[in-house]
Amino acid sequence: MDIREFEQRVAKCMKKEDRSDSEFRLAVATSQIGDLARYVIHDPKLNPNARKHGSPTEEKSSMGHAFIQLAGLAHSRGIPLEEALEAALKSWEDSDWRKRVARSDSVQGVTAHAGVAEGPVFLHSGGAQVSPPRGSILVTHYAGPDIAPLLENTVAVVSDEGGAYCHLAILARERQIPCIVGTGNATKKLEHGKAVRVHALPEGGRVEVLP
Repeated sequence: MDIREFEQRVAKCMKKEDRSDSEFRLAVATSQIGDLARYVIHDPKLNPNARKHGSPTEEKSSMGHAFIQLAGLAHSRGIPLEEALEAALKSWEDSDWRKRVARSDSVQGVTAHAGVAEGPVFLHSGGAQVSPPRGSILVTHYAGPDIAPLLENTVAVVSDEGGAYCHLAILARERQIPCIVGTGNATKKLEHGKAVRVHALPEGGRVEVLP
């Protein structure tokens, strides 16, 4: 079965549901995912004193239910499964969770969105969300979705951590902002207020400190 056939079957099932709203679908998906934990906590190899929970066939069925209910949630939110899975796999392949090590003494990293921009460095410590001045180069250790408001005034963004499919990279692409991630040393090497030029090129990104 290919992904399109799977999506079509999910859509047909969703049409028969009494409630197809995302709030309810999230509750159903969460309950199915939670059930999987019982098979792990009752695994005799991992927890010898626990009683057995279900059979291998039942665990397989529970795993399938968790997958399809997540697919139902994606359908209720209008999210194409193929695109969601591709983005998640790329992030996993890129080992987004892994700590990044500086490639050299200069600031170099992976280009998440290409472009060239220059401006003063605004070092973001991850504490209070102080908005950078317009035209700034936002430099941060790592950033999640909560960094979005700070990107409104920035002309480029550089991070120590993250990969080409991390939250920061996705936000930068949505806003068409040059972005370099995974430098390993940007917050240590770039001085707050110092003028820099960001070269986010397809073959790799680097930050040049201007005189």
